[in-house]
Amino acid sequence: MSVYAQILDLTARYGTANAAMMADPDQNGYPTEIAARQQLGLNVADDWINGFLRASRYSHLVDTTGVVDSTTQEPPEILTTAAVMYTGYWLATCHGARDYDKDNKVINRYTADFQSAKEIMAMIQSGEHFLLNVQA
Repeated sequence: MSVYAQILDLTARYGTANAAMMADPDQNGYPTEIAARQQLGLNVADDWINGFLRASRYSHLVDTTGVVDSTTQEPPEILTTAAVMYTGYWLATCHGARDYDKDNKVINRYTADFQSAKEIMAMIQSGEHFLLNVQA
């Protein structure tokens, strides 16, 4: 089980068929392998997000109570969004898709999502733009 996002969040953003296709680089269609790869991607996203959070004002929450919204007791939506965007990129890269054109412009949605996720996490890490509603 992932901390910040679940497979349902991944399919909500990319669609069930797209999320399955991204997680099936061999195109064998085995549901168990697809779900396992999706879950692995979400777990990798947790580690990626925690790396940013450990260098932020929220570092003390990462390995203790967890970073959860103090009103909902769920991960903050912004972290769920970043986790899903990172996972989409992580899953798509196994297909060898080109990320940039000859003019260095982003040519696929997953790279754009990755860049957005990095920007979100950098803003949270700096503490200048986002304050998460979490218990200290």
